[in-house]
Amino acid sequence: MEKHLTALMVALFVAAFTLGIVLTNVMTPVPEPVVNTEIKEVPVIQTEYVDVPGETITVEVPGADMFLDEAIDALFDELGDDESFLTCRGHEFDEDEVTINRVKKWTYTWLDDEEHGVSFDAKFEFQDDSDDRDCKETRGYTVVFEEGEDPIVS
Repeated sequence: MEKHLTALMVALFVAAFTLGIVLTNVMTPVPEPVVNTEIKEVPVIQTEYVDVPGETITVEVPGADMFLDEAIDALFDELGDDESFLTCRGHEFDEDEVTINRVKKWTYTWLDDEEHGVSFDAKFEFQDDSDDRDCKETRGYTVVFEEGEDPIVS
C-alpha cells in the first residue's frame, strides 16, 4: 500500500507540475506585432559611376518619370490657355477643367548634350461642372527641351 501511495503522490506531483507549465504558457500574453505603414513618394535618382583613369566621377541621372512630369508641366504651360487645346468635341472648357486621367504610353529621347524630348499619349478628361458636360479624349504630344530655351510642344 505504501508503494501505491508513493506512486500516487508522484503522479499527482507530475500532473500538477505539467498543469503549471501549461497554464503559465497559456496565460502569458503574446505580444502584438508592431506594424508601421508609412508610404512616401520619392523621386527616383539613379547613381551611375563613370571610370576615368586615376579617378572616379559620380553622375546622378534623374529617374525617368521626372522627364514625363517635366513634359506634362511644359504642355500645360505652353498650351494651357490655347483654344484648340481646351476644346473637346466642339465644347470649350476652362483651363482648370482639363486634367490628364492617365498616360497610356510615353518615350524619352536623348537628342544630344543640350537637347532631349518626351513623346506621350495621354487620356485627357474635360469636366465642366457648371453645365455637367464631360468629355474624354486621347491625345498625343511631343515636347522637346533645349538647354536655355523654352520647350517646344507639338
